[in-house]
Amino acid sequence: MTGADLLADGRVLIVGSANKPLGDDAIAWVETRKQGWKQVKSEAFANRGESGYGSLFPNDVGVGPQAIAMPAGGYSDGESEVHPLRSTSDGEFWAPLISAGAADVEQQGEGTRYRDYRAPLDGDISMNSVSVTRGGFVLGGSRTPAGRGAIPVIWRGDASLSTLPLSTTLPKPRGAYGASVSVQAARGRTIVLAGTTWASAGQPDPGWASWVSRNGGRTWQVGRPVAESRVQVSDLVAVPDGFVALGSTGPSADTDAAVWFSPDGLRWSEVDVELDRARGPGTQSFTSGIVDGDELRLVGYDVPPTGGGPYTTSIPLPAG
Repeated sequence: MTGADLLADGRVLIVGSANKPLGDDAIAWVETRKQGWKQVKSEAFANRGESGYGSLFPNDVGVGPQAIAMPAGGYSDGESEVHPLRSTSDGEFWAPLISAGAADVEQQGEGTRYRDYRAPLDGDISMNSVSVTRGGFVLGGSRTPAGRGAIPVIWRGDASLSTLPLSTTLPKPRGAYGASVSVQAARGRTIVLAGTTWASAGQPDPGWASWVSRNGGRTWQVGRPVAESRVQVSDLVAVPDGFVALGSTGPSADTDAAVWFSPDGLRWSEVDVELDRARGPGTQSFTSGIVDGDELRLVGYDVPPTGGGPYTTSIPLPAG
């Protein structure tokens, strides 16, 4: 499972990927009133190249009033691509999300026809997250030319999501060699993005930074990196007084779970969390959260030398 959201009638939609002999396929489940869960079937969930091999792996899902967006990555005949899908608002009928950019009519196999969805030659591309605003959808990721740092990008579609306009480039945070949009949160027309930043090529323990739009994604401000190294962001949550980021701090083999708060999405301060399983030998992290009244309910994990695993907990809502 890589993403979930609520449909208009309150039922839950979950997306993820399923391992198949010829490559991963997308998969989705819709909550039902009588049977618990229904697996959605769609030909759009497979992505096979001319060789017969290929993959499609959803990274998130966002439900709007008129449509649903599923940002996804993929591989086809060894080439990296993004492969976003669109559904009707009930989550039952899925199809590839059409790019408004140029397409190759004679594209062979079943990889993407759209040039804006392909990686640069010998490079990489990602589409990792989505937020839903009053005006439509914002999907975020990166485009990495060969031999250069990742360039943060967004795709911004209207509420109908009939087509997806060409990607636009975000400014890199100060001093960053590369950056990529990983997670998002939105309230009204304010959107906060957060993602990984690299100070140099091949940096083993990168940092993270944020971007903020106050007008539904038309223009953006970039925040200063929270730290240039040894921090990771896994989720963003909109709370009454601002935004909360969840993740970890420390070298990759010995991380502590971390919570940050920002009143505006640009300036972040770490929140002191007094939880036994948040710190110690091994790796700890918070991976997701949700507001529940005056509490923030968290999903985390710990892998100390003596064991551990996923767990849930809660903390008071951080405030400015």
